[in-house]
Amino acid sequence: MLRRKPLKMMMMTTTRKARCFATSSTSSASSSSPPPPSTVSTRDPSSFHLFDDDSDDAEVEKNFRIDAHTDEWFEINREELRSSVFVHKNFRALWKPLKVEDISIDSLVYAKLLEETPDVILFGTGKTLKQVPEESLKWARKMGMAVEVMDTANCVATFNVLVEEGRNVACGIILSGSTSEGGGNK
Repeated sequence: MLRRKPLKMMMMTTTRKARCFATSSTSSASSSSPPPPSTVSTRDPSSFHLFDDDSDDAEVEKNFRIDAHTDEWFEINREELRSSVFVHKNFRALWKPLKVEDISIDSLVYAKLLEETPDVILFGTGKTLKQVPEESLKWARKMGMAVEVMDTANCVATFNVLVEEGRNVACGIILSGSTSEGGGNK
């Protein structure tokens, strides 16, 4: 009876895609040698990032996108920010409001400073949907922006989709952990 040897799995990356292939440990030395180092993924397979960072895509515009978030931080273009954030497709900054009630016309100063007024502004209100102060909503609409209010998780997803579509979008997002009783970052 022939005994089968186990298969080894190797991860290789291609532009924007990953594929797996199996090689038998009994195959010849030339075919079982690993691929050149430039094609082997060096990322920890247990880590996850929404977007792959390919340095060979020179034609891709450098838009900000929110790669990941938790109750305590946001990861924007691979940079961890531990505060509420204001993000535009071409701009990102720490944002002063720690709870929804803190969102004011003054806190929306970044929207005023942008070269082009966003077509859409999204507000992420933490773990649950909360009402943004009416004066802030009215001001944004008066500036010509469509306004959407949603929980932080949906705000992050919507922002990324709209940026990928090439839309002129901005968002002010409250950390989910900031909206708990007592407020504030930990």
